[in-house]
Amino acid sequence: MIESAPMKKKRATRDPLTLEQSELAVCFYDAGNDHPSETFAQIAKRVVPRGFGKSKTSVAFKKEARKMFMLAG
Repeated sequence: MIESAPMKKKRATRDPLTLEQSELAVCFYDAGNDHPSETFAQIAKRVVPRGFGKSKTSVAFKKEARKMFMLAG
């Protein structure tokens, strides 16, 4: 009798960001193009003046925002 290897569970690959966070991340790209001499922190104050928040998705949002900012530069 041949034993099959155990199947690995697949992780859900849904986007952890909300629609609003995804749209704001794109704003980081736009602001980075409009103000190329500014740093990420300066752009962040411009786009999200209240900060990134403390929700479950705030870390992923900040990571995505930084990635979009780096694409612009």
